[in-house]
Amino acid sequence: MNEEFRGDAEGIYGLCLSADCEVSWYAQDGSHHFTTAQTETPIWTKDGADPVYACYCNEITRDMVRYCVSRKGMRTPEEIYAHYLDGEPVCACAARNPSGQCCNETFEKMIGEELMETLRCKCG
Repeated sequence: MNEEFRGDAEGIYGLCLSADCEVSWYAQDGSHHFTTAQTETPIWTKDGADPVYACYCNEITRDMVRYCVSRKGMRTPEEIYAHYLDGEPVCACAARNPSGQCCNETFEKMIGEELMETLRCKCG
């Protein structure tokens, strides 16, 4: 969340993952919400998110995944990490991923989507 709004964020919040919704975070008691314009880190599921992160911890984007899958033939997060990082990947999902959850599921899903696109697969 942008620095100017952090003081307003008390209580328990939910993350809105709907692509076409401007709400990013909402207070579970319904008292208020924050919009994508008030959010510092782009939420990968939102329309217009830029960049779209596959891995927030290591700043691996959908475009980077697309390149590795379509041009380099890579199929795993480990291969993509090795291509872009000097050393081991950092795992800080609780702090860096807006969902607070591990990035691996989203990362692997993006690899699968890009692989289907590369192969022009219509089965998905």
